[in-house]
Amino acid sequence: MKKSIKTLFFASFSVFLFNCSSDDSASVKGPGPGPEPIVTEKTHYLSAIEQNFYDEDEQANENYLLHVNYKLEYDADFKLSKILYTDTGYTNNEVVREQSLEMHHKLDAQGRLETFTLKNGSTIVEEYTYTYANDLLRSTKYDLVAQGGEFTANFHHNENKQMITNNALGANLLVDYTYNEKNQIDRFKVNGQNIKLSYDDKVSPFYNLPYDLTSLLFNFNYVFPYTYKFPNNVTSFTAANEVADVDYTYNEANLPTKAIYYEGKREDNIVAFDITYTYTVKETEVKQ
Repeated sequence: MKKSIKTLFFASFSVFLFNCSSDDSASVKGPGPGPEPIVTEKTHYLSAIEQNFYDEDEQANENYLLHVNYKLEYDADFKLSKILYTDTGYTNNEVVREQSLEMHHKLDAQGRLETFTLKNGSTIVEEYTYTYANDLLRSTKYDLVAQGGEFTANFHHNENKQMITNNALGANLLVDYTYNEKNQIDRFKVNGQNIKLSYDDKVSPFYNLPYDLTSLLFNFNYVFPYTYKFPNNVTSFTAANEVADVDYTYNEANLPTKAIYYEGKREDNIVAFDITYTYTVKETEVKQ
């Protein structure tokens, strides 16, 4: 079984993670008059995510590791087709858990996420269904098939079309969202507990995908619907006087390649989990 992470922030709501990204950079070939200049456009597509969760039991002298891998598969047009999920759990370097799943999705005619399905072979483990009204997410039905349960989250928005509440009575979950001047959710309240977020100014690895699984990576799976796009990367979580920091390493496209999530402040150097992002770069030559 997966051991729970000791930190306040990363041990509550969820089971899983993933996705993709893009950047355009240009280099002009041939100065001055003559043939039309050629611009090389580079697009970064997230191809894999590796995540390691750490925990230990000092009294039992046991160390726990859960290694999670997401492999993203695309069609010939670089549209995401599915994600292959695997996880392996270790106790003192001995394998105690193994799991392989597939993540599938369906988009509606407007390109919005309609269903997200988790499968074990041909067997559905979980399926989420998204419903919209006036181009805004109205509800998400979570059908937890393997667990034999289901619940529906209902969403409300303000006059700026910002999601402000997530009410999932069947899961005893009530979430309120608050935004900063950059239109980022900088605070949210989960069943009365306030959590503050801070961000970098870099690109989210999921920004060019049809959905965003940032919340899955830090175990707030039902707190944020996958339709919500995080515009940047979260650098800290604060609840009351507790702080959990995140450090990033970026590539030349300002996309994260490594994220270290600390249990507490970074100077305490207690790592809760880490994430490695890998990208495939597509180069396209375009005449200007």
